[in-house]
Amino acid sequence: RRVLFRSNSTATQVSQFQSEIESGCNVIFLDAGSTTAFCSQFTTALQKNVVVVSFDPVYCNNAITVSFDVYQNSYELAAALYK
Repeated sequence: RRVLFRSNSTATQVSQFQSEIESGCNVIFLDAGSTTAFCSQFTTALQKNVVVVSFDPVYCNNAITVSFDVYQNSYELAAALYK
């Protein structure tokens, strides 16, 4: 397990993403700094059977965006904790 920081640079984040794919990892969790900069890495990840979970939407042909309501989830969590 490794945590990589992008230091507010999409270019650094893309480079780290590619390095992780090449290192043979199985899963990447991504807080994307761009909605389109990672499309070629998504293609490579798909070809190498690497699962990529992005916390922000990405608009690439081979990416599936699943969204949830952060406010509703936070409310439900707070309500459950209050009980």
